[in-house]
Amino acid sequence: MGNNDFSSILLLFVLLFIVLTLFNYVTRKLLHVERPRSFSYNYVNTTHKKIDWWMRGVFTVLLVIVSYIVTTTDDVASFWQFIIFGLIITFLVVTELLRAFMEWKHADNQRAFLATLIELAFVIIMVTLLITTDSLGLF
Repeated sequence: MGNNDFSSILLLFVLLFIVLTLFNYVTRKLLHVERPRSFSYNYVNTTHKKIDWWMRGVFTVLLVIVSYIVTTTDDVASFWQFIIFGLIITFLVVTELLRAFMEWKHADNQRAFLATLIELAFVIIMVTLLITTDSLGLF
């Protein structure tokens, strides 16, 4: 990987971070939903915390198993790497859907689940856009 590739990747991640942060800020401002603390789990209640940690354990075990398969087989590694990427994306979507459900059922502000679902849809659109356009043509 050349220096230009690294700077392109860094630029892409910085731009993506800025776009997602601005979108989340505007969405929560329009829906009058309090912004959760950055880089924390922000559980709605203890049931949410227990289910979330159970799911993290299951996905971690699956990720370890698939990673072991990737490193020990000479088969089509790109297929297994695609599976790993799919597992990570699935984990993120499932945890956000769980958050939205718990916010819908138990949060003080009933619009919090709408913000979570809108933000999740936006992230899915952005990831799909990046995949289908080869990272906006940067690579």
